Amino acid sequence: MDEMRISIALCTYNGDPYLSELLESLAGQDFRPYELVVCDDGSTDSTLSILNEFEHVAPFPLRIFSNTENLGVIKNFEKALSLCSGDYIAPCDQDDVWRPEKLERLADCLHACGSGDSDGPVLVHSSLELVNSKLESTGKSYMKYQGLEPQHKNQYRTLLVQNYIPGCSMLFSADLLTQALPFPDSTVMHDWWLALIASLAGTICFEPSRTVLYRQHKGNLTGSASRFSPKTFLYMMMLWPALKTVRRNYMAASAQAVAACKRLSENSINTPIDAANYIESLSMSRFSTLASLARGRIGRANILRNLTLLVAVLISSRKKPVVKEP
Repeated sequence: MDEMRISIALCTYNGDPYLSELLESLAGQDFRPYELVVCDDGSTDSTLSILNEFEHVAPFPLRIFSNTENLGVIKNFEKALSLCSGDYIAPCDQDDVWRPEKLERLADCLHACGSGDSDGPVLVHSSLELVNSKLESTGKSYMKYQGLEPQHKNQYRTLLVQNYIPGCSMLFSADLLTQALPFPDSTVMHDWWLALIASLAGTICFEPSRTVLYRQHKGNLTGSASRFSPKTFLYMMMLWPALKTVRRNYMAASAQAVAACKRLSENSINTPIDAANYIESLSMSRFSTLASLARGRIGRANILRNLTLLVAVLISSRKKPVVKEP
C-alpha cells in the first residue's frame, strides 16, 4: 500500500474560517498523500495566504492554482481533478476535518475492493461524523441520519435518481476520470456524477468508519438535512413550491442519468440493461417509467424519498432530457 500515490483535490473559495483546521488534518494523515492540488475560485479573503503559508510546512508537495474567473464548484472540481497526477484521488472540501486514519482506511478498502474480478475504475467511500461549526459532534453518522443503507452491488439503481456518496468521503482510482471528464453541463454535482459513472462502469465499496468530521454550517453548499426534519415537513406543506422543486430535481437527475449512459456509449462501455431501460422510459409514458423503476428495482434510499420519486414521475415532463455537453 505504501506505493499508492494518492492526490488530494481541494477546491477553495473564501474558506478562511475553517481552512486551517482542514489543512492541519491533511498534514496529520497516517498515510501520507502524494500531493495536494488546490484550485482557488477567486477568493477575496485570506484563503490564498493560508495556503501559501501551509506550503512551507506541508509534509507533501502542494500545488496551488488560482482561477482568473469564478468557475463555480462543479467546474472548479473538474479542473482540480484534471490536474492531479496521482494514481488515486481523494476529493476534499475546505470546511471539513479528516481523521488521521482516513486515507489509510480508504486505501485498505480500495485495495480489498479492487482485488476482485471486476473491471473498470474502483471508488470507495466511508461514513461521516456530523459536527457543528465548532467541530462538536452531534453523535450522528451521515448515513444513519440520512436513513441510508450502504449498497454492495448495482449501486447505480439508486445513483440514477439520488446521490448518497459525498465527495469528501471518496477515494477512487484515477482511471475513473477517463470516463467522467469532462463533466457535462447536466451534471447536478461533481460527487454525484463521479459516483454514478463509477457505479455504471466499475465498482463501488463502502468503508463503515466515520473518517471525516462533516461540518454543518450556514455556508454549506451541500449539507445533511434530516429526511424527517421540521424544516422539510413545513416546506412540503407549501404544496405548489414543493412540487415544483420535486419536479425540477427529478428532471435534473434524469438529464444527468441520460448523460451518463451517453458517455458510457461514447467510450464503448455497455450500460446495464435495467439502467438502459429506465433511460429509454424517460421519453415514453409515465406508466412506462414507473414500470421500468419497478422492474429494474431503481429507486431512492428510503420510503419517503421513493414517495417523492413517484410524485416526481407523475408530474414530470415526458420530453426526453436534453444532454448538453461542455
